[in-house]
Amino acid sequence: MSPLIAASPILAVIGLMLFSPLSAVWSAAVTLLVALIITLTLGQVGAFSLTVALIPQIAVLFLTVATVIIPGLLFVNVTSQSGAADELKNWVARWPINDGSKIIVIVVGVATAVESMTGFGVSMVITIPLLLNMLRRDRALMVGLLGMSIMPWGTLGLATIIGATIANVAPTTLGYHSAIISSLVFPIAAMTGCIVAGYQKVQTLMLAAAVGIFFSIVLIVTNYLVGPSIAGVLSGLAVIVVMLSTAHVRHQHLPTPGIAIAPYVFLIVFVILERVLWLTVPGIQHIGVSAGRFSWSLFESPGLPLLLTSFLTRYSFKQFWQSTCKAIKPLLSITLLLVMSQVMVLGGQMNTIADALKPVSDMGGEALFAFFSALSGYVTGSNVGANALLMPTATLLDRAEDTVYAAVQNSAAGHAVLASIPIVILLLSIAGNQTKEEESWLLRRGALIAVINTISIGALASLLI
Repeated sequence: MSPLIAASPILAVIGLMLFSPLSAVWSAAVTLLVALIITLTLGQVGAFSLTVALIPQIAVLFLTVATVIIPGLLFVNVTSQSGAADELKNWVARWPINDGSKIIVIVVGVATAVESMTGFGVSMVITIPLLLNMLRRDRALMVGLLGMSIMPWGTLGLATIIGATIANVAPTTLGYHSAIISSLVFPIAAMTGCIVAGYQKVQTLMLAAAVGIFFSIVLIVTNYLVGPSIAGVLSGLAVIVVMLSTAHVRHQHLPTPGIAIAPYVFLIVFVILERVLWLTVPGIQHIGVSAGRFSWSLFESPGLPLLLTSFLTRYSFKQFWQSTCKAIKPLLSITLLLVMSQVMVLGGQMNTIADALKPVSDMGGEALFAFFSALSGYVTGSNVGANALLMPTATLLDRAEDTVYAAVQNSAAGHAVLASIPIVILLLSIAGNQTKEEESWLLRRGALIAVINTISIGALASLLI
């Protein structure tokens, strides 16, 4: 089988999502059919063997995704209707720090912490209204987009957990290496946010760089110690605490948040408790299901803290049903991409692609692969979907006991999702009164940010790991 034929399903899904009117679900379905035809005609596995191997593995992967996306959407629904999101937004607006510092905290503090807890672009519901009150509209939109840089750790690290499952490594390992090669993304985002917002004094930019570096250091340490589920949340909170502490030192009054903010506090506590149980209770790791290389553990899933928090906030069955219905489309598209990638693995297509790429893997191949990874994130509009698409190839390119390419895939894809059409459209819908010209303008600016992120990730992957 030639590398071009082997890669044709991946090339087809990218082409269909970029240039055809088909939805993500139909694009994934068409390319899954292409992958099946190639596997059953040119591969080394029959239909029966493929089905027997595929169904239990995909069931485990589907369970891993579904038990986070549905509770995640439920949590978003509950916090929105309970007033928690509004209370958080109003609390941030009352912070006694100057506007330049507030921009920094919003980009690498508030946005990262909220998006890490919730995912689905919910942080923009809080940050965009704040920024529109502070800045000119075009500046507010750009700063809001920069706040979406936390994607690999969004929704309690779902993309990193799924990526680690596909790569057959521990989530802490993938999270740690991803945090290292993503470490330039956050100081760049903080500095760019200040420049875009019009706060361009050297002192402000140096503060932005310092806070971004501090965030990256905390992110690396927390991924190493507690894993990706809570790393983004704790890193964002660390930035908030440090920046508000400077106001306290200057004897400025710090506003107290209202009780409505409680669901966010509950979620953080439950995630930490879950991690403590995972590390201290013998045998708890085995409560779950497994198939082949893949496994799902109840007490490692971020879905459990999300469900517990929603239960304490008294969600209704109607909210649960609404969240389940809303999850159908993303779940279907992600599952189809997962099936396609595993068909290509079992049919030998991923091995063919990896063999074709290995000659360049010793000559800065990480930097080249970063651009393919970023493209997968940009096209799918989902870090999880992008990992489903290309993580098997990344795993085959990695040497034994190595996770360089897996980390490049996870990080580059995630940091390119902010430029994708779904994120830009969501941002503009939150801002309201958008025009076609404004959408095109923001897509171009977002693409530029994604390219800068990709270059920094490829460079660090080549130099540091």
